[in-house]
Amino acid sequence: MDSIWVGFGIGVLSGLIAGLILHFVLNREHDSRVRVKVFDHSDSYSSNNFYLMRRKAIAKAKGVVVEYGEGFITDPPERFVKAKVHVDGMRAALFQQQKMTWTRIQTKNPFDKKWADLLRNLQKEFPKQFKLFLLDNRPGDHLLSVVLIDPRTRSRRIFLLISKPFHIGGKSKINIAHSGVMIKGSRVLSEAFYDRLNDLCDLAERIEPDTPENVPSHS
Repeated sequence: MDSIWVGFGIGVLSGLIAGLILHFVLNREHDSRVRVKVFDHSDSYSSNNFYLMRRKAIAKAKGVVVEYGEGFITDPPERFVKAKVHVDGMRAALFQQQKMTWTRIQTKNPFDKKWADLLRNLQKEFPKQFKLFLLDNRPGDHLLSVVLIDPRTRSRRIFLLISKPFHIGGKSKINIAHSGVMIKGSRVLSEAFYDRLNDLCDLAERIEPDTPENVPSHS
């Protein structure tokens, strides 16, 4: 298993590695509780179901959420609504589980001003629970976002939002692009993502809650 992760190096999570991981889950992790579901984001019904399932999983989170990605673009207005719904879900989960920690690794810099403001407000409300990190721009990433929920528990879930096509091999050969992927119950993948995302926090700049004005954003 360790040899799979040598390819990570110090880089970000790439589409190639994601394909290898999903291949591992689909073909080698023999656990009937593991579920993988793919949502086509070119279809509005499928895309909405992905976000709905993600919101429901966030609402049930108990202890740890780690989030990685570019964040939301808030123009036109309907995109701002999606961003606000996501942050409202974060807020509700943090309020309900006051021992929960939520770590966000922002991978696009500068990023949307209204999105940055939503994150600043969340920092003010939950300075001890919500941690924000900023990575340099990572052009070419296949993963727009990762939301990892309770990776060390049986309710573990991973939500991936994929922007560029990559190939998943194995018994069923699938090309996934512009898709959402939900993985439920995979201990191997959840713990691997958790360790890797923690490593990325060490490479990123920590944005402290008492200095939210330093969060880079578009003017």
